[in-house]
Amino acid sequence: MFCVPYLSWSLRNRGIDTSGLGLDGVNQVQMILREIPEVPQSRYRTPGEILTTVKQNVLWHGLYHLPQQSVPGLAQVDISSMRLGKYIALTLCVLGGLLIVPYRWYGIPIWLAVLPMLVLILPLSIGGSARYWFPISTLFTVLGALNLCDLMRYLCEWKLKVICGKRLALLVIVSWFNGNWNLLTGE
Repeated sequence: MFCVPYLSWSLRNRGIDTSGLGLDGVNQVQMILREIPEVPQSRYRTPGEILTTVKQNVLWHGLYHLPQQSVPGLAQVDISSMRLGKYIALTLCVLGGLLIVPYRWYGIPIWLAVLPMLVLILPLSIGGSARYWFPISTLFTVLGALNLCDLMRYLCEWKLKVICGKRLALLVIVSWFNGNWNLLTGE
């Protein structure tokens, strides 16, 4: 559905002279595929170069930006320059990745908002900038918080069930031991 207005806008813009517009005159789809996105005359990148850019954006930028923008207090620490920074960032990304799996229906719309962002940012040669990752990390933080609340609620309910089960088992054992079995069975 999103592509209909975008395509109509692209068709409209074909008739406009963009030579004097500078960066604003660059076609956004071409920005993803160009070697230098700000220069409309730069050459198109090969599929191999695009895959290398995707790998670089995930391993060098997403790996550090997502935890730094999601974990409170981590933005003041430059984990990319720490000795064990890549392992800390990887661990935080894996733990965060487990938290953002949509366990409930409300996680699906957030993922539907994030996936197009990732599709646009990952192949972009300037996609490593922290400002491109901020909306993604914000939405992932919201989803992680929602899932964490659900997990805590589930654990509290489970703990309550375990406590009630233990008390019932203790009551059964004590009643059986004392010969008061008829209190439980109603006989």
